[in-house]
Amino acid sequence: MLSIVESFVPSCLEAGVDFVAGVPDGYLAPLISAASASPALHYIAAAREEDCLGIASGLAMCNKKPIALMQNVGFMNAIGCFSTLCLTYRTPFVIIIANRGNLYDKTKYDVQKYRYFEKIANAMNVFTTSWRAFRDEPHLISLCYQRALTAAEPVLLLLDAPPD
Repeated sequence: MLSIVESFVPSCLEAGVDFVAGVPDGYLAPLISAASASPALHYIAAAREEDCLGIASGLAMCNKKPIALMQNVGFMNAIGCFSTLCLTYRTPFVIIIANRGNLYDKTKYDVQKYRYFEKIANAMNVFTTSWRAFRDEPHLISLCYQRALTAAEPVLLLLDAPPD
């Protein structure tokens, strides 16, 4: 079984992903490095999470298949953009969220991030799934993308443990 980092680019390519937009985080850094090194993916660095959502939404509206990468607290900072752009225009793409403060996160200040993120995502009725819970599913990104396309809305794939 490949690690999350080893399987990230092949899983993106299997799902037809062609662009990855991201805001750095410790959990996401290895995925960003893998995407940046891949000649088959176009990595776009975003300064803020709202930018990342705007990039991914614009690409989805142009029939591209982007993935957005950000931390849970960054997603919370971008709720206005998420609701008024991504949900209003029903842009189908996958957002991989470093769900900091989880059971495996040893960073004390990340605890509050987890607590509030979970409540906000649930209140927004946004589809979320756990990468850790489905880590043995070889087609997880494809399944998330299919859900996003079927529902015509973003899917949140929670990276809820440090990548191995």
